[in-house]
Amino acid sequence: MTGCCFTNRMFPRRGVFLLLALCCLASACESRTRPGEVARINGRVITLPQLEAMQSSAFPDWPATSAVDQEALRRQYNPALMNLLALELVKQQLEKKKLSVTDAQVLAEEDNIRADYPPGAFEALLVNEGIDRESWRFLLRNKLSLQHFLEKILRPGITIASDEATEYYRSHEAEFVRPPWAHFILVSGLRKAQVERGRRRLAETNDPALVQAEFPDLAVRSVRMDKKRLFPEFVAELARLQPGQISPAVRADKEFHALMLIEATEERRLSPTEAYPLIEKTLLEEKLHAAYNAWLQGRFAKADVRVSRHLLPSFAVRSPEAEKKNLPATGGNATEAAPAARHNGTDAEARPSD
Repeated sequence: MTGCCFTNRMFPRRGVFLLLALCCLASACESRTRPGEVARINGRVITLPQLEAMQSSAFPDWPATSAVDQEALRRQYNPALMNLLALELVKQQLEKKKLSVTDAQVLAEEDNIRADYPPGAFEALLVNEGIDRESWRFLLRNKLSLQHFLEKILRPGITIASDEATEYYRSHEAEFVRPPWAHFILVSGLRKAQVERGRRRLAETNDPALVQAEFPDLAVRSVRMDKKRLFPEFVAELARLQPGQISPAVRADKEFHALMLIEATEERRLSPTEAYPLIEKTLLEEKLHAAYNAWLQGRFAKADVRVSRHLLPSFAVRSPEAEKKNLPATGGNATEAAPAARHNGTDAEARPSD
């Protein structure tokens, strides 16, 4: 299933303890926490089922959406909850701009994903993996919300100057070297005589599907691959062929193979014009990462975030002093509130969850 396109490299190493103070907030009284509620952000509730869905997400590439150093996050924080807090901020901003993802958009994307599976296979996958349909749709809505936010709110403010693209091309020349590759039809089988018959039929008809139907014991397939990854026997045969020609049966990897060359290219460097779409995509991704991270830091600094004390065993908190002294984290049955952190000269108050 489709995952989020961003990776953890989008977050700089700063703001660790500010976010810990804002987000790791112990509940002053466990009895005041509503059943199933694990956190709130600006009054919006995050529930235990939502947290469990994110932790066992069917979308494996969710970014750890925080401005927290990743090593500190692994030691002290719950990435799934951090994702939910950040995504809730994203959805609140979309709602403010009247750009929220609609139910129709969620269902349309679900139909697109289901179309990649044979009839009934998508539903069977959810059942076999123990994935609740509504939880899966919740995750899908989050994914679409993040895409909407990046494309509709952040993307319009990002530009790429021609000199930026030129400089990137000059400093990353190795990225634009294309290896030698070949496109060919491969006829494979255990018996040499049968492969020879198949290759002759392919030469006569130029129809791989027909050859496959007439010779079910053979494997007939189209291959596009870097020549450096091919068997040496294949490279040698391809070097002797012109497009449209087919080799005799050769032995490689315990089978016999015949190759019909379609097209082959040698190693070459892309020109600046050819490389520009790739450069633009890379620079755009980097700038989106930076813009998203900056936006997120600002929103978290102002957000009213409250976390249930029930999460403290897995949501442990360290003060800056404890971090320096390598003292154990506060958690479990701790009764102290999370330590405050200074930001612009103002103490960030630790507020208990209701």
